[in-house]
Amino acid sequence: MTHAALTGTVYHLWFHPHNFGADTDANLSFLGSILEHFRRLREHHGMRSRSMAQIATELGPEPSRASLAERLEPAGALAGRS
Repeated sequence: MTHAALTGTVYHLWFHPHNFGADTDANLSFLGSILEHFRRLREHHGMRSRSMAQIATELGPEPSRASLAERLEPAGALAGRS
């Protein structure tokens, strides 16, 4: 999440409500720590929270795999990757 905030890329937090069914207190506490970390990243680095629908709207219709990577990563971020 920190890397995404610093580079302007996307961090996808994905869970299902049933994931909290077992050991509920510990799991909700862990989620609270994730949300607190996001709050700090938003405050210090301008990280935004967006839904999958909002991301899709921002990207436009069905980008190719290469186009998607270019749009989610800042310019030049793909250079040097193998």
